[in-house]
Amino acid sequence: MNGRPSVVYQSLLSLGLLVFASVASHASAALIDAAVKASTDGATIRAVIVPFIQQQVANLQKDDPAAQSAARDALAAEAGGGNQKGPSVFYLDSYADELNKQLLPVMKNPNWRVRLSAAITAARVAQAAQTSRLADVASAALDDQSDAVVVCGLEIARYTIPSIASNPGAKDSLMPKVVALVTKRPTATFTQYGYNALSLDLIEMAKVRPWTPQQWTTALSHVIPGIQEIFRKRLDEYANGVPDDPQQERRAALILTHQLAWAAQALHPPEQQVTLQLLVDLMSFASQRAVTAKDNQTRDQLIELVSYTASAIGVTGDPQLTAAVSPLERFPRGTPAETVAQSVQAAIQAIRTNQPGVKAPPAVRAVAVEIKPKTGPSTEQSILPQSSTKPVMSSPIGPTTLPAGTGGAAPRTTPTTPPPGSHPTNAPKTGAGGAGHADASRAGFFRSPDPLG
Repeated sequence: MNGRPSVVYQSLLSLGLLVFASVASHASAALIDAAVKASTDGATIRAVIVPFIQQQVANLQKDDPAAQSAARDALAAEAGGGNQKGPSVFYLDSYADELNKQLLPVMKNPNWRVRLSAAITAARVAQAAQTSRLADVASAALDDQSDAVVVCGLEIARYTIPSIASNPGAKDSLMPKVVALVTKRPTATFTQYGYNALSLDLIEMAKVRPWTPQQWTTALSHVIPGIQEIFRKRLDEYANGVPDDPQQERRAALILTHQLAWAAQALHPPEQQVTLQLLVDLMSFASQRAVTAKDNQTRDQLIELVSYTASAIGVTGDPQLTAAVSPLERFPRGTPAETVAQSVQAAIQAIRTNQPGVKAPPAVRAVAVEIKPKTGPSTEQSILPQSSTKPVMSSPIGPTTLPAGTGGAAPRTTPTTPPPGSHPTNAPKTGAGGAGHADASRAGFFRSPDPLG
């Protein structure tokens, strides 16, 4: 991703699959009757969906790009309601379950384009269905030899893990696989999709997902250790330079300090301590690397990352932490990196005075570093809307009842978010580098039918 288009980008571009279109927009008319979609009778539903999915999955495997594209669109469209009322949770659960069974053998197809087409289909249906039923296909995609298929596996996991994580005692082999993948290959692309796979779409869905507070706590307690593990692996990259696109940690910082996530960690104080240590280390490492930056752009991006991380700490609600990091939330343009590093060390000392469990971050080896510009598109804008990339304490969640039969999975709904470019309360202030490149609007691999990505 640094300085050249990623292999994933090139692969998706070669298939003309760079953008995820609306699940229903490609179908001129529904292929499955609305009465079937509204049904709660399993036998009625399966009598229709089994032959339909069989036909479309067969088309996915044809050596005909037009047939493959039509099959992808048809399978995705019938997981949505189109112009009709949304499908019943019984229909969605059955549909995803049957699709999982029929796509699993396709994931062994020797043609990587066929596997990619199947994985993209599963990701689009997973977004609509929001159940755990597509976990097997997600797992198979994560094991694939093609990076493009792996990215799709992470996207399937993003819409599958919430249903698993919100159910106490549910077995989850998918999240450990996501963590193992990203910690083994902590590139910007895999890190970005990995964080999103574990995020529960917390930032976008906290106010609209119909979970009870207990479900949020259960789900967050399930995924937070995985996010922390990826975060730590990425920080290890600072020992010899900078990680691939350091701005990816903004997403992790935003999730871990969100009101609901911070409260969940408070039930297990060691987890809260781990998060605070990660954020302190990030500020220290980024400021040290800013001192040895080869160019002003690299220096400014690292200083901005310091300010963003400080703002994330500041919105945890702890007045002592807020006071300690407030001097770091804005640096005048042109502030020397050495001054920033000194300010960070003073803030860390203030944090350690009140949080004795926080350790002093180690000094990193002094080497010149450079963050190379990207020539391929970032996926962040489609996954993480600009208005959602600022740390902000959310208000209490809304509905507390779960639709019958969801098994912890909530239907995908579109939340109300501030317009792009707005600055929610407690948003981090622009640092020396001006507007951050991670917030820039770019085309994404998986633009979805709503602003959530």
